[in-house]
Amino acid sequence: MAAVPGNPEVPLRSRTHRMSDVDAYVSKVNPELRRQFQKLRLIIKKALPGVSEAVKWGIPYYSLDGVGVASIADYSGHVNLYLMQGAELSSELLEGTGKGMRHVTVKTLAEIRETEITRLVREAGAHAAGSSGGRSRRAAKAR
Repeated sequence: MAAVPGNPEVPLRSRTHRMSDVDAYVSKVNPELRRQFQKLRLIIKKALPGVSEAVKWGIPYYSLDGVGVASIADYSGHVNLYLMQGAELSSELLEGTGKGMRHVTVKTLAEIRETEITRLVREAGAHAAGSSGGRSRRAAKAR
């Protein structure tokens, strides 16, 4: 297998076998937290059809029409689901006191309250869609 130009340690995969940046990130998550991470990722993708997924600021980041909705980060003993418009949402699961973002902390798979997290992600997506007016930020700025 050929190497990525400029980095002989990173194998270059064919298009059909290309691993996404997020897949690569997840593969490096602590095995004790990986199932929690993957479950939160699946909830986001199911709750928001058409969500864009990429690694941004070093962690998996989810956006709709260019507007940030959520991100997931792993720490030494837990995983956080960050909701960009979390301050506009209401749930006993939400932690944080900043102007906009809130997070849900997950230590075990059993702690994931799928129905409530799905509701929060959908509401965060609706806020993101409302803030973009159905257009990407670039399109809105161009006007």
